[in-house]
Amino acid sequence: MANTGGKTNLLVEKGEKIGLGVGAVFGVLLLAFGLMAAVDRQQDPKAFSEALDQKAKTLSNKMGGGPDQIDSIPRNLQVNAAQANLPLEPDKRPYFDPTPLPDQRRLTPVILAVTEGQADIAVVKILASDIELTKDAEGNVTRIKVGAVTAKGENKP
Repeated sequence: MANTGGKTNLLVEKGEKIGLGVGAVFGVLLLAFGLMAAVDRQQDPKAFSEALDQKAKTLSNKMGGGPDQIDSIPRNLQVNAAQANLPLEPDKRPYFDPTPLPDQRRLTPVILAVTEGQADIAVVKILASDIELTKDAEGNVTRIKVGAVTAKGENKP
């Protein structure tokens, strides 16, 4: 039988109880701090409400009075900063990288129009097929020929 005792397996064997103990101690500390804060108030609520009412009255009197005097603009701010006309192109360097980013979207394939076609249904077992393209002088496909190789049957030589 394997040895399960020792210091290396302490958290494996007793980890749940240790975690619950640490959580309980933390909860009791929070409860104690809450009770201390509720019992030991350093501020009188009545005095606090009276000070708040006084501040509200002061602000309402200030808002109800006449308009406040706005300070004049200092002399050094009244002087124009630039006397000469500014150039239209102050810098010849580009403000952004002119290299175009590659397009991440899928490109739609080119679909050519059908000029002529014929579809026939043949129910046969096809073992192999041979596709032959006929092209003109410009390289355009003018004719597609599909040949099928089938197995020998009773009525085939």
